[in-house]
Amino acid sequence: MPAPEPGPGEILIKTEAAALNFFDILLCKGEYQEKPPLPFIPGAEIAGEIKDTGPGTASSKRQRVLATPQLPNGGWSEYVVVKEEDVFPIPESLLASEAASMFITYQTFYFALHRCGRLTERRGTVSTRWIRRSGLCCDSIRINGWRGKSKQPCTGNAAGRSGSRRTNIR
Repeated sequence: MPAPEPGPGEILIKTEAAALNFFDILLCKGEYQEKPPLPFIPGAEIAGEIKDTGPGTASSKRQRVLATPQLPNGGWSEYVVVKEEDVFPIPESLLASEAASMFITYQTFYFALHRCGRLTERRGTVSTRWIRRSGLCCDSIRINGWRGKSKQPCTGNAAGRSGSRRTNIR
């Protein structure tokens, strides 16, 4: 298909990487609370390069970004048009494959760790049972490393697989 044209306040992005979230699978199966009309393109998180901008935008062509496309025109396509407010710059040092999963997956983990897990500077040990089961283990290791915490693996031994293991992230 030809690349779509960005309208006012919109950005055209050439997709380099797209995340796969659990709700994308549910959408495709028709089991998610939102049911876009068929046909639709899934994909709520992408990373790529701005190829064109619509009138009234401040973004620059060739800038690397992550974006959150809106249904029914998700990010599992070569080119996607998104609202400029749904586009965020990424540094050159960040791989597109990492950036593509940062918006939803990382925020979900961060919220769960700090709000649900009540992690604070004084309380640095949390159970990782829910982390392993949620598929957020790699994200937890990366975020904890960014925060200056130790990078403990979430699984890999009998204790970890039993769900009784605790990880000190100080």
